[in-house]
Amino acid sequence: MKTLAGLGILLSLGLGLMPRQSNPRLMRLSFPSLQLDSQAGETITSLAVDMACGRFRQVTIPNDWSLEVLSPMSERTTLRASAGHGSTELRRVPDLDGIVSISIGAENCFDISAVVVTETLNEQHRHAFTREQLTLKE
Repeated sequence: MKTLAGLGILLSLGLGLMPRQSNPRLMRLSFPSLQLDSQAGETITSLAVDMACGRFRQVTIPNDWSLEVLSPMSERTTLRASAGHGSTELRRVPDLDGIVSISIGAENCFDISAVVVTETLNEQHRHAFTREQLTLKE
């Protein structure tokens, strides 16, 4: 519990130090439908979001997930999140919808992509999504 509280403080401090846009528009990220094989025990074990010309503004992580946000370099930044252990892995893609909020910097260079990793007992699958496949909602 201390770790999550500390993470919240660090995220608040880190986001507060970022240059402020005048009235940034927050957009929530949603993912396309993805049917997991429940009979094989397929679960979501991690998520990575890569973005150009935008900033991560809010992230709500599931219980016992780890989060890493790599600072913007050349206007590219990456967010990675992963389950702490099997019981915290997600069983449905809609559980990821809206957990990441962003603001767009320059529209002309903005891009976003994501990879959702799922696993069964025997296999790991990487599901890559392009900007066109992802949905951003206000």
